[in-house]
Parts: sequence; C-alpha cells; structure tokens
Amino acid sequence: MSRSTTNLLGILITIAAGTYFFLMYCSECRTPQRDERISGVSARAEAPAATSYPFALSYPDFNLEIARNFDFGESSASFKTPVDAKVDAGIGRLRQYLGEHGDKLLLITGFYTSGESNQTAFPNLGIARAHAVKDYMTSQGIASAQLRMDARLQNEMVPEHAVFRGPVAYALATASEEERARIHALYDRLKEDPLVLYFNTAEASIDLDDAQRKKFLDLMTYMDLEPEARCLVTGHTDDSGQRNTNLALGLERANFARDYLIGNGIDRNRIRTDSKGPDEPIAPNDSEEGQALNRRTVITLQ
Repeated sequence: MSRSTTNLLGILITIAAGTYFFLMYCSECRTPQRDERISGVSARAEAPAATSYPFALSYPDFNLEIARNFDFGESSASFKTPVDAKVDAGIGRLRQYLGEHGDKLLLITGFYTSGESNQTAFPNLGIARAHAVKDYMTSQGIASAQLRMDARLQNEMVPEHAVFRGPVAYALATASEEERARIHALYDRLKEDPLVLYFNTAEASIDLDDAQRKKFLDLMTYMDLEPEARCLVTGHTDDSGQRNTNLALGLERANFARDYLIGNGIDRNRIRTDSKGPDEPIAPNDSEEGQALNRRTVITLQ
C-alpha cells in the first residue's frame, strides 16, 4: 500500500471516529427519539406512589395496627367489599373494648380530596366515608352512641387504579360533660331551625345546598348519639289545585324525602311521614315567591 493511500485511510478513520464521539457525547446533538426516551423514563420515575393508610389505633390501654383498612373508589362514599377478615377481627377487638368501657368514644375521620365530586347529603366525602364505616361498625355490634364522625381534607392522597387505600383514621377519647352539653345544644338547634327541603311545582326532587347539608349532618349526628330519637318528615304544598290532590302530593314529597334520608344512612324505622298539603302555609299564596316557600318538606325531631 502506497504512502499516500495509507495517509488517506488514516484521515478517513480519524473523521469517522470524531463523528462517532461527537454524536455520542454532544448533549445538544442527540436525536429527538433519544431525548423522548430519556424524558419518558424520567416521567415514569417521578410518578407519585399510591398512598395507603392502616387500620390503626394507639391509646394507653388499647393498641391496634392492621395494614388493611376500608378502601373507597374516587368520588365514592361506599367502601369496597368484602371487608378484609383482619379488619373485621380488629372491629371485634374494638367492640369488646368499647363494651367494657362505656365512657370511651371512637372518632372516625374520613379523608377526601378537593378534586373529588360529592353526590351525597353530607357536607363532604370525608364525612360520608366516616359515616359508611360507622354504619358498618354498628352492624358489627358497636353502639352508635360511642361513635363520632369527622373529616379531613387530604390532598396528598394518591389513588391506586382509581381506589383510595384506607382513607380513614381512628382515635379513642373519653366522653365528657361538654359532650352531653353539645348533644343538648344540637337538639335545641334542630328543633328551632329544622331541615327544610323545597320543591318546584309538581316536582319531587332533592338538591341540597351547603347549609342544608350542614343541617343534615346535625340531624344524623344527633340521631347517632341518641338511639331513641325519631324524626318526622312533613310535606307541604301551595294551594294550587284540589286539596285532596295536594295532600297526596305532600305525602309523596315526604315519602321521597324519607327515602332520601334512608339512602343516606338513617334507619327507616326511625322516620315517620305526614302531609299537611296546603293547610299550613308560611307565606301568602298570591305570589310565585309565596307559593315557592309553601312547597316544602320539613324534617323535625320528635
């Protein structure tokens, strides 16, 4: 091989090697496909892990920690079934403890996020979830008078395949005189300012606003704390049409409201319905505004 040929070959090898190392190590010259692969790997690596909260309690004379808990779908107030056998066993231990310590209360706190939609009668999904757990515990023999509900906004929660793992916390406390005073104050408030639902003409539908949701929670709380408490649902109408027709319409609305209460956790046997039709107006029926006020269903304590 001649000297000129050898020199030319060396030059070509040098150029090829330089091009290779330039493309491999120049950060600004990588292909879009390579950058996209690297970006995709980083995005997957940075995705937050799903959260999970145990069924746990820590009290001077009672401790409990179970990895599983009640699970809820996103924007759902109903927990997933079946309930884990270890959770049921933990509830059995709680039932025994609370049965032996009548002065103790169990606080159930439901978690929720601001991105979830609330389709329940409760002020938020946290309370609705706490109530679902409370109902299950009462079905397992724990007295409702020893259970309390609360809620906590927990935007840090991350679902696993659209399911929140254990968005419920628990705490034990001792009942006090202040607690009894609060119950009496709750009763007085409900008697003085009951939950009132309004209906459009010839319509039987319910859509609670924030104030009504708060009153519903007060009603539910009082009935949980006082097992002998009962409520009366009375339907009222304006004076349009025949009285007998309006009496039937008032009862239809009262029964609809009763079913709504039952669907949101109040025992059917603790609700009585009645109708006053057009007989007890709270405003003159000579205007649309007055008629709208008279088309109402009133839920009171008995």
